[in-house]
Amino acid sequence: MKNDMRTSSQVFRFLILTMLGIINFLIFSSLAMHYYSGGTLENPQNMGYSFISNKFSDLGMTISYSGVSNKISFLLFNSSLILAGISLIPFILIITRLISANISIEKKKMKQLQILGIIAALNFSFVGLTPKNLPWAIVLHTLFQDVAFVGLFFFQIWIIYLLKKTKLSKILPFIFQIVVLIQGVYLLFLFRIIPATNEIHCIAQKIIVYAQLLSFLIQSLLLLLKEEQTRINLLMKKKK
Repeated sequence: MKNDMRTSSQVFRFLILTMLGIINFLIFSSLAMHYYSGGTLENPQNMGYSFISNKFSDLGMTISYSGVSNKISFLLFNSSLILAGISLIPFILIITRLISANISIEKKKMKQLQILGIIAALNFSFVGLTPKNLPWAIVLHTLFQDVAFVGLFFFQIWIIYLLKKTKLSKILPFIFQIVVLIQGVYLLFLFRIIPATNEIHCIAQKIIVYAQLLSFLIQSLLLLLKEEQTRINLLMKKKK
């Protein structure tokens, strides 16, 4: 009983960390847009941040396309992205542990799934450590970005398959399916399989980033409510 209570408490704390990291990014990336010092790739004279013509990574540049210092936006965006990437790891560990507790799966395969998810999450953080306007960082920035999106794409496909074999929830795999569909389309743009203008790339990037983060936020909340119900049930049994 005590071990069950301790496990439930750990799950609660882990999911809270994920939710806080995501909320932190949503808030501070929005502030970074406000403080962005201006300019787009096609129009350096553009005032402020354009939701249609600027990419997320523009916020993390040390100097914006306008040629002006982008210090505030740089600090807000990159720090929140680094934390967001790290905050996905607790969710990855929790969801894989819950799956392995509900179905029979080789430990080696579950470990591989966890490693895939963690690598994808950490690469989001690495994007925040490599401002794309710096000559030494541009190749790494692109590499980390691609690994993050592709890694998370295949991680989620794997999770969908496993979740459907459990009785954990019907909502969780459905949410993942929607996000995987959106991300699949975005990857076609990202790797130039489907030609697209800069504006389409910018809009598509924001759609997938917000869809990913909101999906993790919603799923963390659903798992949190499930764990809270489990904790209450354990307390009720203990009182009896």
